[in-house]
Amino acid sequence: MSCLIWNCCGLGNPCIVNELAEMVRAKDLFVVFLAETWANEVRLKDVKKKIQLKNMFVSPRTTRGGGLVLFWRESVDILVEVPWLCAGDFNELVQSEEKLGGNRISHNQMQLFQDANDACGFIDLGYSGSKFT
Repeated sequence: MSCLIWNCCGLGNPCIVNELAEMVRAKDLFVVFLAETWANEVRLKDVKKKIQLKNMFVSPRTTRGGGLVLFWRESVDILVEVPWLCAGDFNELVQSEEKLGGNRISHNQMQLFQDANDACGFIDLGYSGSKFT
């Protein structure tokens, strides 16, 4: 089963939705999770139709930004319990080796982030690709 987790930074541009629909088809995705949709539920229903995934769970935006949505195929059995997923680029470090150049990050700041991860029970799934982007 393949899935996509994407901070899409808004779904107002039809080109973004078309690109998402093409990706869903090309990669044969079963589950799609989008963060920062900046969209209301009516718009998200249109996106669901476009990407041809039957199911949708929405956590609506509370400001101009924000908004989360989970789409999935009918053949996938998903039970949504909140909270259930935390994914993304937190722009924080847990080791000094994760940074190249610029100002040094204090050990205390890294420890606070690690403590928050531990308190929430988060697991770092790692990455693939270049170490630095």
